Amino acid sequence: MFTLNYKSRLPIYEQIQGQVIEFIALGLLTPHQQLPAVRQLANDLGVNPNTVQKAYQELERLGYIYSQVGKGSFINEKQNTLQLTRKQKFDELSDLLTQMKQIGIEYSEILGYASQIFEKGVSVQ
Repeated sequence: MFTLNYKSRLPIYEQIQGQVIEFIALGLLTPHQQLPAVRQLANDLGVNPNTVQKAYQELERLGYIYSQVGKGSFINEKQNTLQLTRKQKFDELSDLLTQMKQIGIEYSEILGYASQIFEKGVSVQ
């Protein structure tokens, strides 16, 4: 179910976190469904258990999952997954736009690029 891109700049814990959020949004993970144990997922992915634990802690902080001592981590039902996903994506976009502004990319260039993507549905390089 989980796959990692070891060549990605995105830290592994963020890749795990992003996949859990994506699986929730797609309905592949449902409310109260138990996530794989930290050690099991770490073993399956070939990563340090602390990496998986960090992803789970962040998911819990964001409200996507909840933990029960001695039982594991579960998908939370008390949140609106679509709203949380939208907020996360807007936060990521905000960070990216700030970086783009800092390196001198013009506002009009960003708008033009965004318009092309939304109108044509493809990335323009």
